[in-house]
Amino acid sequence: MDLDTRKKTRIETPKGRHATDPHMVGNQIVYPRHNEKGKFEIRIMRDDGSGDRLVSSPNAKSKVDADPKLSPDGSKVAIFRNVEKNDWHIIVADLKTGTEIDLSPPNVLEGVAEWSSDGKLLVFFHLNREDVFNKSGLYTIRPDGSERRKVPLPKGFWYSMPAFYPASGSGMNAKIIFSVRKLPLSLR
Repeated sequence: MDLDTRKKTRIETPKGRHATDPHMVGNQIVYPRHNEKGKFEIRIMRDDGSGDRLVSSPNAKSKVDADPKLSPDGSKVAIFRNVEKNDWHIIVADLKTGTEIDLSPPNVLEGVAEWSSDGKLLVFFHLNREDVFNKSGLYTIRPDGSERRKVPLPKGFWYSMPAFYPASGSGMNAKIIFSVRKLPLSLR
């Protein structure tokens, strides 16, 4: 939809493909869809609905690949994957080679990754069930898994849904926006 004119343009999805939670960069759209085995997989297509193909599919232990985000150059996609019963990881899939990198350590809930405008960093929430108060929070990481860093924020709050400001890049002056909720006194 063009917000100024309110003109709507319908993008046809391939037959039998119901797009949810789409993300678009250039003329590419990634989206999760419920497959025949009852699992959510990630697919990609052009903005005219053509070229639809599979990007990723959960393994035997998991049922969900969700919340896909294309890198600014459209070469990679960050995925929120259920890898075990209570473990959710950030996976980066290379769209050219199909190679996937799991950016998350074991036994954590991490996800809803967003790319910096230059594609050099991802920002995401991290919940560590073993050390909730010291290790949980917002983190950044390079798409190759290097340079994992906790964003320095005050304790006593739950931080979620981070995103980089548009065009702020990934340098020392980069800015992020996020949701925050004060934890009850009993949890601080």
